[in-house]
Amino acid sequence: MGSWFLGNHAENSTTFAQLLSSVVEGIRVGRERIWPHDENMITSSMIESPDFKDEVEHLQKTLESVAGHLSEHSVPFYSFRYAGHMSMDVSLPAVLGYVLAQQFNQNNVTPEAGSLTSAMEYVVGQQLCYIMGFATDTSPQSASSLPVGWGHITADGSIANLESMWYVVLASQVPRNLKYYALSLKLAIQPDQELSFIASTFIIELADGTRKLLRDCTAWELLNLSLLTVATIPLCLYEQYGISSDALSAALQPFSIQTIGMEELNRRFDISQPAQYMVSVSNHYSWPKGCAIVGIGKENLVEIGVDLDIHMDITHLKTKLEECLARKQAVFCVVAVCGTTEHGAVDPVDQILELRKEMAMKGMSFMIHADAAWGGYFATKVTYKYPTPRRPSYAFSIPLNDWTNKQLYHLRFVDTITVDPHKSGYIPYSAGALCMRDSRLKFLTTWTSAYINTEGVDDLNMGIYGVEGR
Repeated sequence: MGSWFLGNHAENSTTFAQLLSSVVEGIRVGRERIWPHDENMITSSMIESPDFKDEVEHLQKTLESVAGHLSEHSVPFYSFRYAGHMSMDVSLPAVLGYVLAQQFNQNNVTPEAGSLTSAMEYVVGQQLCYIMGFATDTSPQSASSLPVGWGHITADGSIANLESMWYVVLASQVPRNLKYYALSLKLAIQPDQELSFIASTFIIELADGTRKLLRDCTAWELLNLSLLTVATIPLCLYEQYGISSDALSAALQPFSIQTIGMEELNRRFDISQPAQYMVSVSNHYSWPKGCAIVGIGKENLVEIGVDLDIHMDITHLKTKLEECLARKQAVFCVVAVCGTTEHGAVDPVDQILELRKEMAMKGMSFMIHADAAWGGYFATKVTYKYPTPRRPSYAFSIPLNDWTNKQLYHLRFVDTITVDPHKSGYIPYSAGALCMRDSRLKFLTTWTSAYINTEGVDDLNMGIYGVEGR
């Protein structure tokens, strides 16, 4: 791995300079190859002019000045003296790739704007899903009944956290909201509505595994459908009744959150208590900020206590969930922090997953999101034998401790994961990523016409699924 970094004394400066030079040369050759008979925009006489030379000299002096000041006044995070903090060196492949890609003005909002880079982002998203343990479109698990994962790049981890909330709390033009989708559908199958013909036959599975006609479900039951149940409703309607995506969209549109709002849906179903998020007190500030942005309010972010190792107190979490169950207050999501900003602590992912199973049998369902912005990349070091084998420790060979190894292994069973390439991925600012275990989740927030996707993969329209418009 020594070849991947510049080094604390710039030991790889010669290699870095050679590679930078090859990047520039490759760009030159590429530009000369396209329309070779076009006239030069920058002529030799222009290059020889005093004004041109003055500007180049000014650019060189400015770069030298900035480089000198940065070296003198910046914290040297590239040194291993700072290995305990999440600011660190950046890798040569990342820097070189960044310099190269910036020369092509890529915009991955559509494959038309970023024909190659959209495909590259899709591949990177699949790679990140693989690192987290999700099934991917090329992994052996994809041939099984497991959902296929999907991920994409965001500006940073805070945006990825916000986007995960957006998937759960808000809806797109088509009401694909996790918690409120079934409520909108129940309104759409009332007598005199376009979908009323399915009311007497359409059955769904509740959180505890029992099956029931949708029209007979209570608001509490519909608010607690599992993620898998909600994700498969559109496909079930298509397979059982031949309801096309466009027809379903049109029928649901008058009852969507985007049309009538969450407050009105709550009123129609006599929901008096807002759904909540739960996260440990060690959470990143992006969580209360996200609650304010998506409109559920910071007061509905329930902070769970931690033990002496800064791990979420699972007993305290269970108490809070039981309280919500007793008063019939829905829970949007439980967030497991996997690498706290201050301490690098990892929450008990395995116990949170088991607790969700226990609560499901009581009729409560919620998503589990892993905020692994800092710790996600360390899933590459997970071993599958316990105890973790010990090896001589040198830099990147230092193994995970048994607790962290076990929790990062269980990331493969959560619903969504935030990971920050610009932290332990060693790439330049700014970059985050959001990965989801079930690729169908991305359709919860698309701002294009919704459609039934039976494959769940190979969609390169990255920009339409996230918060950023690019």
